[in-house]
Amino acid sequence: MHSYVYVSLLTSVCSLLSAGAITVIGDIRPTALDTVLDYAHDTQIPVILINNPADPSEVDDTRQSMQVYMEPSLTPTIVEMVNNIYTWERVYYIYDSLDAFPRIEQIHDTLHKMYFTPDVQPYAVSNAQSCVQLLMSIYVNNRGYDIRVILDIEPEKAKWVIDYVIQDKDIYKIRFHFMLPYLSMRAIHLESYHTGGVNITGFEILEDGKSMQYTRKNAKPVMVSGKLDVIIYRMIWLF
Repeated sequence: MHSYVYVSLLTSVCSLLSAGAITVIGDIRPTALDTVLDYAHDTQIPVILINNPADPSEVDDTRQSMQVYMEPSLTPTIVEMVNNIYTWERVYYIYDSLDAFPRIEQIHDTLHKMYFTPDVQPYAVSNAQSCVQLLMSIYVNNRGYDIRVILDIEPEKAKWVIDYVIQDKDIYKIRFHFMLPYLSMRAIHLESYHTGGVNITGFEILEDGKSMQYTRKNAKPVMVSGKLDVIIYRMIWLF
């Protein structure tokens, strides 16, 4: 169902419930989340969310029992990396969808709760090409500063952007560090990078006791593990 259309959402949910649905499974947009959760709570129908439109810990306690998230929230882990692991003072949050708004808000709120307020600057882009243009503008206008980027765009587009930065011979690549804020590190095919120069931080859910290794010529994999939301997050340095 097109959950971003309010009337369509109400009609779809009512139709499902009238037909005797015992569970609602869907990919819910953040703007429709509150409506869906209210219906689930009032009717006591569980909602299984195959995406992660919100940080479950931020949702009203009275509604938590009727919601199931298939993915954990990355917000605490991203904040942990920015705050404690890297201690970044300035972060460029680049996104290409309105779905990023609640994620940006969650990151801001969590950082404020920790009394740590780096300069998080959000920028909207329409496609991979405009993302590259933005990065080049930041690169030229901030000479002497490291460029820390949370790249909240589709994995295929993120790979294209990173490839462009790596292949441009006029860019001092070591200034760049990209963080990919989704649970699919393998989607950008790190195995294809034999040389690079940029730093990439990504995330992946692994089975208990399992590990994931990338082997590349002249590359050094470094793993940083933590217990936030039972996520194992990995830092890959590309030289």
